[in-house]
Amino acid sequence: NITGIGEYEKRLVEALSKYSNSNVQLIGYYYNFFGRKKSIDLPRLRNVTYKAIKLYPGGLVNALRRLGLEVPVEFLIKSRCDVALFPNYLTQPSLFGAQIVVFVHDLTYVLYPDFMADKNQKDLARYVPKSLSRSKSLITISKSTESQIIEEYAYDKEILVTPIPYTIKNSSTRITIDEVQKKYPIKNNYVLSVGTIEPRKNIIGLIDGFSSNDELKNKFSLVLCGKKGWKSDKIFERIALAKKEGISIIITGYVSDDVKKCLYENCAAVVLPSFYEGFGMPILEALAYKKPLALSDIEVFHEVAGDAGYYFALNSSKSMSDIILKATRSRTNKNNSPYSKITWEDIANKLLQHFEKISKT
Repeated sequence: NITGIGEYEKRLVEALSKYSNSNVQLIGYYYNFFGRKKSIDLPRLRNVTYKAIKLYPGGLVNALRRLGLEVPVEFLIKSRCDVALFPNYLTQPSLFGAQIVVFVHDLTYVLYPDFMADKNQKDLARYVPKSLSRSKSLITISKSTESQIIEEYAYDKEILVTPIPYTIKNSSTRITIDEVQKKYPIKNNYVLSVGTIEPRKNIIGLIDGFSSNDELKNKFSLVLCGKKGWKSDKIFERIALAKKEGISIIITGYVSDDVKKCLYENCAAVVLPSFYEGFGMPILEALAYKKPLALSDIEVFHEVAGDAGYYFALNSSKSMSDIILKATRSRTNKNNSPYSKITWEDIANKLLQHFEKISKT
């Protein structure tokens, strides 16, 4: 059940494999303490091999970090490398001069710390500065996050911005809306919101806005497509209250790509009410299906959607409900995001050229 960062990492590795030349060897490492996990589903890709880290459980590495002891990357992988790519904020030191490249996807842990699980937030706030100081360069997913990183950390090394491309995945399985409605009691007209159910996504604000408008609550279902996240108890209490008031709210949990595709294809509009995002992948997903977008008025959504979205004020239920209704009446949308033409080939070539350059320094 990968979402967000995990999906990005998966697609990025596939692209690096596809567009790298034969001189590039990509080695992916994963924790499997003493080989206890007998079956691990890893994609077979050109130029990619996988090696298990069996002597150190991931939890031990994190615990040692909190004690001020960091395990060098060469100890973990029992090998040397030219470039060590860390895809999720935190890095390990190198004994033999590997060029460290770190991904920083957003700064929730700095800007909205209350929206995160406490231990994760404290770890990132404490250890990301050290990761940045030892890095040769940094990768992030939006210009908005790039500017926040520079402002917060005065980071003066190279930053590569790699927006997340989206293409509709081909599938031999076709799921109809009738099949989906047999599982979920969705009205024929519905508004779709995609993302983990957690405070940063502003689900309570969305329900307040949806509930405040008679046309929305009488004619539409609100479909929340995403798994339960952290600090979500109050969100589910608000959902329960809204359901008692007769409002149609459907929580799908994590769904397959085929079901999500069907939900996008048949919705009246897509709404993303987030307080903060590093990018906003559902924007490009919605535009790929030519669906109208109702978006919170935050910087990164303007960057990703441009004039393809309708924007509402975060602190106004009326603004939100008016914009959602406006989106549902539009019925279609041209995919004119500033990022709509960026491909995984573009991203892979950009990073491969960068890795080659820094490996020679």
